Amino acid sequence: DAASAWQLQVGAPFEPGGNVGWVAPVRRADGSDAVLKVECPGHRNPWAAKGLQHWAGRGAARLFDSDEATQVLLLERCVPGTNGDDLDVATANVSVASVLAELHAVDPPADDEFEPLAMLVERSRETMWDWFERFEPPVDRGVVARADELARVPGVAQFDYLLLGWPR
Repeated sequence: DAASAWQLQVGAPFEPGGNVGWVAPVRRADGSDAVLKVECPGHRNPWAAKGLQHWAGRGAARLFDSDEATQVLLLERCVPGTNGDDLDVATANVSVASVLAELHAVDPPADDEFEPLAMLVERSRETMWDWFERFEPPVDRGVVARADELARVPGVAQFDYLLLGWPR
């Protein structure tokens, strides 16, 4: 497994856990700290490692290693400082703007390097309807139809973006 291959000492997983993965602190063979992230089955994201590699630590955690077949990432450990919820609005805005500036300062990837946003939106719409039909609907069909309508707003997916998602 990745922990053995990368010679990691794995700590207890972070609590609360990740949204779509198991995440734990690790110590590398050289004594440095890192984070091991294992994506949950059914939440394949073949672009996560590529995106982090593209940003190379500028505005996002640095990727040390990855195994695409098993969806395991070895990441820079970002030690939390001040919780954003504790900041006043102006300071929080400056912090977010700073991170966004770092992300956008990186040259865009090649056109064929990542899934186009339009394809991601379409896949998300299909998944939304599939889940609505397969599982007992927790919401009114009209709410799902409205979400589908909003996803089809002209122009939303006409531009190319390299998106970064982070857990709340």
